[in-house]
Amino acid sequence: GARVAGVEVAFLLTQEGQTSEILRKPSDGDGRFSFSGPFISPGLEFALLAIYGGTSYPTTNLSVGNQKEIILEVFDSTDESGAIRIANYHLFLHLQETQLEVGNLVEMENLGDKTFAGAGVGIDRQVTEFRLPPGVFNLTGNLSQVGSGLFFDNQPLPPGRTQLSFTYEVNTRDLVDGYPFYPC
Repeated sequence: GARVAGVEVAFLLTQEGQTSEILRKPSDGDGRFSFSGPFISPGLEFALLAIYGGTSYPTTNLSVGNQKEIILEVFDSTDESGAIRIANYHLFLHLQETQLEVGNLVEMENLGDKTFAGAGVGIDRQVTEFRLPPGVFNLTGNLSQVGSGLFFDNQPLPPGRTQLSFTYEVNTRDLVDGYPFYPC
């Protein structure tokens, strides 16, 4: 609930499928920020990204003129995972003749008052661990492989609930003993 000075805030535009940072500035002594310039016009779609303590906090897409005030919440970070739990896990399976398509929608809950940032930084950050069956291919999402069947999502988990999603495929010939499911 406190205002935070010196938080880096980036103004992002998405055009033709590419997201570009247009401008970045720190919040002032009162924790406020504003952007202006000839590129900002009514109806322009944009997003904001707050960077605090090495953790990024993106907004959803916004539109110039549709909101009076935008409040970005940031939290101190921790590498302690004791307040993290799986709130919901949805597994979607689509079996075809030669492959099994697997969709995962996971809702993580952080019951603490700090962002669980895991280990590492950036795309090498290791936050939520998933064990996937051998031979997965066409993997989508923010997962990076760190060992045989061991993957991590790199999205930090602020207090509250965060949804994670990813998909992959497995060859049906590799499923001799059925589909192995390893919850995180």
